Amino acid sequence: MVTFIRNAEIVGMDNVKSAYMDFVAGLGCIVDDCDSPACLHHPRGGFANGYRKSSDWLVIPLCPEHHQGGYSIHGSPELFKKIEGSEAELLARTIEKVFRKLKNEK
Repeated sequence: MVTFIRNAEIVGMDNVKSAYMDFVAGLGCIVDDCDSPACLHHPRGGFANGYRKSSDWLVIPLCPEHHQGGYSIHGSPELFKKIEGSEAELLARTIEKVFRKLKNEK
């Protein structure tokens, strides 16, 4: 069983979801060459209705600077997207990183 489920006290989906979010945050910032601890970004465009945040299963690990700093997904979204990629591309990188880490745990 994978770490984020094995370490969760499974009494409901909320605990598994919380454990998954902790696991993703533990990957560190998804931006290349950034080894900083991460908080989680919930994509909006195309992932949720209007301005509501996306599901907790669709999160992207970003350090505080890349999440809400001057050069960040919120602080300078167009420049950030041009250099780092769209939210969909960042989410794809996150999913790939999750599976690579799970594969290495076996």
